[in-house]
Amino acid sequence: MALGAILLSASCAKEDPAKAVDFSAPEKQATIQGKLLVNSDVSQQSYAGLSGVTVIATVPYSSLNSSVQNAGSFSASTETNSDGDFTLQVPATAAGVTVTLTVSETQSKQKLPTGDVDGIWSFSIPNQTNVKPGQTLIIPAITGSFEASVPEKATIQGRLLVNANVALPSDNQTYSALSGIIVTATGQSGAEDFSVSGATNASGDFILKVPAPASYVTLTVADKEGTQTQVMGYNNGTPITGAVSGSWSFTINVTPSVVTGQTVKLGSFVGTFAKDDSKKVGDPVNAGS
Repeated sequence: MALGAILLSASCAKEDPAKAVDFSAPEKQATIQGKLLVNSDVSQQSYAGLSGVTVIATVPYSSLNSSVQNAGSFSASTETNSDGDFTLQVPATAAGVTVTLTVSETQSKQKLPTGDVDGIWSFSIPNQTNVKPGQTLIIPAITGSFEASVPEKATIQGRLLVNANVALPSDNQTYSALSGIIVTATGQSGAEDFSVSGATNASGDFILKVPAPASYVTLTVADKEGTQTQVMGYNNGTPITGAVSGSWSFTINVTPSVVTGQTVKLGSFVGTFAKDDSKKVGDPVNAGS
């Protein structure tokens, strides 16, 4: 809910009791500032700001107006800048309010003597009490705590391409992507067999997260219906082209072994097109082809 839309009744010596109090007015707000730091390199013990961390401030509506019961809370959020600084504006009263501050966890890295480690930074900011209008609270810098992620999987990436127009001269033929092709990885990790499937995106890329460590992971690709533009004949030496229905098939002739946290990039594989003689030129193919 926008602060400007919050109109709460109040009465005091300087307020007209017949009018609602608009807590979006600057004189009804307090400012809270702070800084979030991380030790991204444990060998140097140096601290720097972490950008892009979301900080949320909440104030119960009941503390802004005692006649309001169980009406929820005002909420404002912001992100830290490149120096780890944040600034928030919150409504307040002369009697003082309590502001609760929460911080999102942020995925990043920490440099250890053994190399960079992926993990999550978390922060804890104490509640600010007795916050009053016109006040600027500067919270001492908060240092984040880091929890390293323990990867349990490996990543296998690749790209599937097709030559969709063989009617063009050989030096003009290009390869394009075909989305929705199902790729399946099977193998064994420890004593457990696994099977993981995924589909190519609009760029023809597939990304599979497989259990690790695993040896001799086999990759299979389901056939995909589609079309290919081919030369159908000639008219006075001019080629006549048309879209031929059929299916694309792919063979990924690698069996990679993977370890925990590893990313295996297999490169690109080009499909083979097989014409479906039961269909005529221009016949529709299944949606998504």
